Amino acid sequence: MPDALTKVWDSDPWSVAPAAPPPAVPSGPPPARSLLAVVVGASGVVVRLLQLGPNARRAALVLVLAAVVWGVVSRATAGRRAHWPALAAVAVVAELVAAPWGGRAPALLLAVSLVVAEAVFVGWAPLRTWPPRSEPVATLGVFPLVAAQLVWFRSGSVPAMLGLLALSLALVEAYHRAPAALGAADRGLRRALARLVEVLAGAVVLVSALVFLYLGGVLVRLGRAVAGRRRRDGSTWRPVAGDPVADATVPFRSAPPRVRRPRNAVAVVAVLAVAAGGVVLAQRRAAVGELATTTTAPVPLPSAPPTTGPSTGQQLDLLEAVPYSERPAYRGVAWADRLQRDQNEVRLVPADGVGYSTADTRTRYVNVRDGLRTTPSTRCDGCPRRTVWLVGASAVFGIGQRDGRTVAAELERRAARDGIDLRVVNLGVVGWTSDQEATDLEARLRATDDPPDAVVQLDGFNDAMAATGRVLQGDAAGGGPLRLDAVGTLESLRRQGPFDDATTARVTDLAVRSYVAAQDRIRAASAAAGAEYRAFFQPDAFASPAQLEQVRSLYRRVPGLLREDSLGRVLATTAAALSDRTVDLRGVYDDLDEAVLLDVVHTNERGARVVADALYPDVRRLVGLPVG
Repeated sequence: MPDALTKVWDSDPWSVAPAAPPPAVPSGPPPARSLLAVVVGASGVVVRLLQLGPNARRAALVLVLAAVVWGVVSRATAGRRAHWPALAAVAVVAELVAAPWGGRAPALLLAVSLVVAEAVFVGWAPLRTWPPRSEPVATLGVFPLVAAQLVWFRSGSVPAMLGLLALSLALVEAYHRAPAALGAADRGLRRALARLVEVLAGAVVLVSALVFLYLGGVLVRLGRAVAGRRRRDGSTWRPVAGDPVADATVPFRSAPPRVRRPRNAVAVVAVLAVAAGGVVLAQRRAAVGELATTTTAPVPLPSAPPTTGPSTGQQLDLLEAVPYSERPAYRGVAWADRLQRDQNEVRLVPADGVGYSTADTRTRYVNVRDGLRTTPSTRCDGCPRRTVWLVGASAVFGIGQRDGRTVAAELERRAARDGIDLRVVNLGVVGWTSDQEATDLEARLRATDDPPDAVVQLDGFNDAMAATGRVLQGDAAGGGPLRLDAVGTLESLRRQGPFDDATTARVTDLAVRSYVAAQDRIRAASAAAGAEYRAFFQPDAFASPAQLEQVRSLYRRVPGLLREDSLGRVLATTAAALSDRTVDLRGVYDDLDEAVLLDVVHTNERGARVVADALYPDVRRLVGLPVG
């Protein structure tokens, strides 16, 4: 039996039993992965909207805020029953706020993309019973997820984006259902990517080092060869004067400083020269087609308080958030969205007398010089030369067409085929009414010593719109010339039902009186300058049922705009009232079996060509040439 001393010795009363470790508290995914999921998931939708005009940029801002809120809510509700309802609430609010500016598709695609991105980078557990996965990030699912963002950004194809997102989610699900196979494939892919990065990084370092190691020497030898100097015979090896061990820590210094430094300087200059040459070459290529244009210089206009003009994207086109490539008239055309972005770069700046004019712009497809849209000249050497000034608004300016495919450019091209050197000066300014056109033309004719042979006016739509807005807003008797208030008019049309006879009569009377007064001024100014004159009422969607049907689906958010018994009725009565003063071109698209209208009044390049063909016989007569 052990004694008390032994018990004390064995029991060690000073020792304290170690406390049990606290239960592990599961920590959420790293914040960096959650942030990456939000950035990748929102990138395609947001970046595309940023390219499509002011309204679309407002929608993009809303969706950026929605993506941030989504990420915060997702982390706060992870693993709880409220997770999916909370995220659904964020998506619904984002759709309600962003839809009036960007449409419904971007907000819905953002929600789907964020769900898939979170599944790829953070975790995928739609139910608590879902099997876990061993890999923290589903690497294989990253590639279709990123591809979906690129596809939406470049083409705006909803089916393609949804298909790629579905593929990404299917790969994520495979990580949970077959963790061994997908885990092995994931680790193999990561190793392959690491090796590829190492090889590429090594290649970049090697190429960069070779430039500075050998380019200077090559150029020096080239200079010697050109100068006829021969290299001395013998070896270039020199004995090491210093400590070999110390020299080994400073490589690439075999040549003395007086030789090495000039060579390095030559190499640096050569690299900079190559970079500068590349920049200059790129700029020259971008400027191709802009050198020869038929424009006139701007002239001072009568004094009047300047007003600020809106951007071209705010002129009637409530569809700016709908890419051109998704509209029937340009569906699938590779350069259509680039054209739309170039148009949104054009700005209207304050100008005396007319309120605003077009600012000079230089883009790939839309160029403005001295305030006028450029028209690449069509050569017709030795042909009789005639000059036409084309007056109008956005349809003349060429919304929806590249520089070389506007109505002005198509008239020149048609004339060149007939052996006429026709120079068409594009005086169109987006949003102008006939009164502004008359004021501008009068000032230009007074200032020029080389008047045109003919003045051609192509407009009418903006006068009808401006009169509609003034009447619906209760200002029909207001003084001052008609000016287009696109935003106010469209808001009034949203609230307005069918026009009764009295409303139609008031709008028509105001539009006709304003147009006739401006037309008389243009006719008188043209006659004083010795120029012939003719006016044409431009086409619109209401006059061609097939074309109207093509664009009607694009205006779901503005149902009042495409009412044939409101704005359509006003356009018909205005054109009829002006039939003795203008050539009515409203039905020029009736026989076309393809969509040409991008919205109510702007067309693709086929539409511009059809209008030019309709104008051309009269243009020939105006400039004194027989019609063949």
